[in-house]
Amino acid sequence: LCFFTTIRMRAPFFSPHNGPRAGGRAPREGVDISGAKRKCLRSWHNLRRPHQLTKNASALCRFVTVLFPKALRPAALCFTMGMGTWLFACGPHFPSWLLSEGDPAFLRAPWIRLKSEMRALIGGKPSPYKAVEARKDRPTQTMEVALADLSQALRSADYTRQEQQTIETQHRQHREIIHRYRQAQDRWESMNQSWFPNPNPKPTLDLIPPTEGLPEEFAEYLKGAIAYHRNQFPAAREAWEKLLNLPPSKRHYRSTWALYMLGRMQVDRAPTEAIQSFQILRKGVDEGFSDTLGLAAASLGWEARAAFNLKQYDRAIELYLEQWAAGQDEPSAHQSIERVIQAALKDEDADLLPLAKMEASRRMVTLFLSQRIVQADSELQPDTFVAFNRWLKALESSNLPSDPLVEPLALGAYRRGLFDLCSSYLRLAPAESLNRAWLASKCAFRKGDLEKAYEELTLAARLFPDHDKPMTDQTSSETEVHHGL
Repeated sequence: LCFFTTIRMRAPFFSPHNGPRAGGRAPREGVDISGAKRKCLRSWHNLRRPHQLTKNASALCRFVTVLFPKALRPAALCFTMGMGTWLFACGPHFPSWLLSEGDPAFLRAPWIRLKSEMRALIGGKPSPYKAVEARKDRPTQTMEVALADLSQALRSADYTRQEQQTIETQHRQHREIIHRYRQAQDRWESMNQSWFPNPNPKPTLDLIPPTEGLPEEFAEYLKGAIAYHRNQFPAAREAWEKLLNLPPSKRHYRSTWALYMLGRMQVDRAPTEAIQSFQILRKGVDEGFSDTLGLAAASLGWEARAAFNLKQYDRAIELYLEQWAAGQDEPSAHQSIERVIQAALKDEDADLLPLAKMEASRRMVTLFLSQRIVQADSELQPDTFVAFNRWLKALESSNLPSDPLVEPLALGAYRRGLFDLCSSYLRLAPAESLNRAWLASKCAFRKGDLEKAYEELTLAARLFPDHDKPMTDQTSSETEVHHGL
């Protein structure tokens, strides 16, 4: 094609009808230039017909010589010939790596992403509690919300305007002292590392005189907060319990704050008491108590930590997922769930049956193990293999019906080359499942059972999504998931 085009480019296009003119060649009188343009367009159409190979060379040179000056023809020729890479051969399109990689491309299993599966799991179970977005640092936001709550409480009570201003001014001064202390403490802790301790003394909080006329619930909470920051925990607990003993009408604004702090103090020392405090907190929010800081959503993560300390791994996973659904610190919830699963699988005395029976924890553990086993850049550790077998026994002991949740785990085992383990998990998957049929056909191919492989592959082809149908949200996601198959 290049040789033929070069010859044609050296010859005049309208020869022998071209006559000389000043500065170059001119067409002979009577030659229709518009007709030449139409011929050029026909040549372009011939270029886009791969089966007309005998006309392509002539069509290419006509297209270049008519539309471009002589100086630009070589560049135009290269560009036009490059357009040929856009043309497909006859037949259905499929990825070229299926040809270049051979059997491994067909036998490969797709990747699994735990975080996206977690988002899909919490998408159908929204939390009734919503986290408050942290627009500023925690001490500043806490101080602003505290002052706003006090202002609203004073307006709804029998206080004169002068009394309100006096109380708000004094309370603001006290809250600013605590605010500056918390900021100084955060700066000190950020510079205090185990390998390089902070040489400066740790900040301390001085005693703050009580505010005259302050509503009792605000006064008791402030008293407990000062004792808490001074590491006087029994005094803080006493003040907050005194607040909670007030009539419900007189502790509308600070009941959630007191319960939250009581739970946080006990989450590592007395996890059972902490869980009770957090549950009472959310019950109070449901009954109408104020929650301007979003402490009900924050309590989900702290209660999950308390459940983790009690080795209630299934409950901890459930609470962390609800915390994520409430919009409370997504990266922290994701990392916490992985930490819980790792601890449960490493704990030889832990009973994995409750994890296998609850849908949320069952999905998280299977996906976590699937993600671990498909890491191609790391060797499969013996404890991981033990965890796989323990989890398989827990799923078999749960006596649940066929569950598609085991399919990602079978995919991970297949990717690692654990074909017997993959077959064991496939026995727990639904019979009418695309992933199960697809993997079963691959395992049968490897065992040499072509009859079984053909049967399973035929089923997989029947269950494969129809790409010719209009795309909906559900079919689009299914097509994205199964495109790697």
